[in-house]
Amino acid sequence: MQIAFIFALGPLTSALVNRLGCRWTAIIGGLSCVSGLLLSSVASSIYIMYVTYSVLFGFGGCCLFVSSYVIISQYFEKYRSIATGILASGTGLGVLSVAPMLQALLDSFDWRKTYRITAGIISVVCVLCLTFDPTMAGVTVAKREESGIDEVKQEQQEMPEEQGEQAQEERKKWFDLSVFKEKVFVVLTLCNTVFNIGHNTPRLHLVRLYKVISTLEGGQRSDD
Repeated sequence: MQIAFIFALGPLTSALVNRLGCRWTAIIGGLSCVSGLLLSSVASSIYIMYVTYSVLFGFGGCCLFVSSYVIISQYFEKYRSIATGILASGTGLGVLSVAPMLQALLDSFDWRKTYRITAGIISVVCVLCLTFDPTMAGVTVAKREESGIDEVKQEQQEMPEEQGEQAQEERKKWFDLSVFKEKVFVVLTLCNTVFNIGHNTPRLHLVRLYKVISTLEGGQRSDD
C-alpha cells in the first residue's frame, strides 16, 4: 500500500507544489515520512500501520518524489534530460544501498528501533530540502518571457482585463483537469498504469516465494 500511495497521491502533491512551492512541499513530505516511521515504531497492530506507514509515509514519499522532479525542471534547461536521468537513477541506487543497511539494523536491533533509526536518517532530507530555491520558478518564467515563448503572457496582454483575471484564478485552482484534454498525456498515463501492474508484483512476492521453495526443498531432503 505504501508503494501505491507514493504514486497514487501525485495529483494531491502536485497541487501542493503549485500552492506552496517545491521547498515547502518537500519539507512537509520529509516531516510526514519521519512522523510515519516514528508512529509505526510504536504501533500495536498491523491495522494502525496501514495508516501510519502506508498512508502517512506514502504521502510524504509522494511529496518528495513530485517536488524533486519539478525542481529539476526549474534548475536545468539545457541539461534537463541528463539531470532527470541522474535523479531517476537515485531510486535504484538507494534500494541497492539501503537494503543491506536495513538488514544489518534488523539483525542488530528489533524492527521498532530500526524504524526509529530510519526516521532519524530521513530527517536529514528536511534539511537538504532547504536548498530548494523558491525563486527558480520565477527565473524559469522570466527566461521564457525573454525568449518570446511565453504564450500565456501574450494571451493575457491581448485579452480584456476581466478575462485575464479569470485566467489567473483558473491557474490558482488546486486541481486542473484540463491536462486530460491532451491525448498523448492520457495514453501515457494509461500505459504507465498497466506497466506498474506487473512491475511491482514480483518484488512484493519474491521473498515469500523464496521461503516456500526453501521449505519444500527442506522437506524433500528430510524425506530422502
